[in-house]
Amino acid sequence: MKDWVEDGIRYVVLFYKTEKFEGDLISSEEGEVWWEDLKELPNRNLSLEMEDMLRIFLEEDLSEFFYYQDGEV
Repeated sequence: MKDWVEDGIRYVVLFYKTEKFEGDLISSEEGEVWWEDLKELPNRNLSLEMEDMLRIFLEEDLSEFFYYQDGEV
């Protein structure tokens, strides 16, 4: 799970991990989607946030990712 508050609105994203998938990935107005081999991720231009979120999938002792805001942004 990943959650944050922006402009007084709380956003929640649920992460799912699977070893099986059936169907087609379909890109949308929000952006292109594709499968990427885990070994290739270090070669991609990932944001620091994405690197942190990836830990949720790779480290068995983690289950959530959240932002803690201390003061004004």
